[in-house]
Amino acid sequence: MLRVLPIVLLGVGCVSVPDRPDLVDLRDDTDDTVPVVDDTEPDTDLPGSRDLDLAPFADTADSEVVLTGRWSDLDHWDFWQDLVADTSPHYLSNAPWGFDTSQRFTVYVTTDDGPVTDATVTLYNTHASATPDAAWSARTGRDGTAALFGGLFAAPTSSTWSLATVADGQVSEKHPVDALGATPHVFDLRDEAVASPSAIDVIWAVDTRAAMADLLPQVQLELPDVVVTLRTTYGDDLRMTIVTYDTDGVHAGPADEPIADGLARLSAAHAAGSGRVPLDDLLQAAANPVRWRPEARARVLVLLGASTDAGPALNERIHVAVADLAATGVRVHPLQADPDASGSFLFRNLAIATGGDWSFVLRPARDLGTDLVGDYAVATLYDNLVTTVRDAVK
Repeated sequence: MLRVLPIVLLGVGCVSVPDRPDLVDLRDDTDDTVPVVDDTEPDTDLPGSRDLDLAPFADTADSEVVLTGRWSDLDHWDFWQDLVADTSPHYLSNAPWGFDTSQRFTVYVTTDDGPVTDATVTLYNTHASATPDAAWSARTGRDGTAALFGGLFAAPTSSTWSLATVADGQVSEKHPVDALGATPHVFDLRDEAVASPSAIDVIWAVDTRAAMADLLPQVQLELPDVVVTLRTTYGDDLRMTIVTYDTDGVHAGPADEPIADGLARLSAAHAAGSGRVPLDDLLQAAANPVRWRPEARARVLVLLGASTDAGPALNERIHVAVADLAATGVRVHPLQADPDASGSFLFRNLAIATGGDWSFVLRPARDLGTDLVGDYAVATLYDNLVTTVRDAVK
């Protein structure tokens, strides 16, 4: 069950990078089941311990530290499938958003040198007397894998599927496949030479509506430190831009806008407005290929926002944008300010369909009251944002 941990205090600088606590991984990576936790004292030397060491925060009181949870539905596929199959009455539901993730195809592309990054993989819906329809397209990540979906937004016209891949200009034959969920279909290019891209593109998209009143000041405080850390790590290979969005629309500079200009725009933002958020416009703007370099080995959209309402027109525009994002190789990593709101399933579907993770803010004295996740990773906001990018490119 998703439980809430207390928020403690810490003084954080906006330029220098203070010592940060390590990410504590609370997920069980051995299978999709949720481990049973007993009441015995945890052994803090073991991975997966629930004992989050908050001692480094104890004696400081300049600003609040936001704690977050991080969860991968793709890594806990049986859990997700059981969750969306639950039709018991509850205000949190997958139904309004129009995503059907039941037909998942996982692909692994490799050579003798190891996994292939940024290979294009296409899923075809095959017909006996017609040209196969391209049902979904995605790019492999740094581990050589990609998730594809048949009938994600509409029922397929056939139950026969095939897969093909393109890696560094090499086109494979179409191979008949079945939807095996998390079990991968392997494309082994053997001794073929495949170039390894080096560029890294990151877009930080920040919701500045009133629903972000608690989180926005912390994002404004922490993101400059995150930028410094990532720039120090990846140097000129890394390009970062910042986009804000509110009830008036999407506010963004050009794709090559200096990060300092984006940080200045973010710093000037105030959490205000309670109308419809243009999440569809944001996703469609992010799906524009000009926002991403063709030679990138990772394209990461970190979406820091609160929920929005579902609707047929909105859903259709979101669906189109999600398909374009997946085809471009953009992995969406939402960090949700209100995980107990109805939009949590939308954010999780955005992550699933593009190969990302879902993160959420842990609030004091709040509990979702439902088994939405199993054991999840806990981190400060700073650690979550840094780790999200590092995991996408390492």
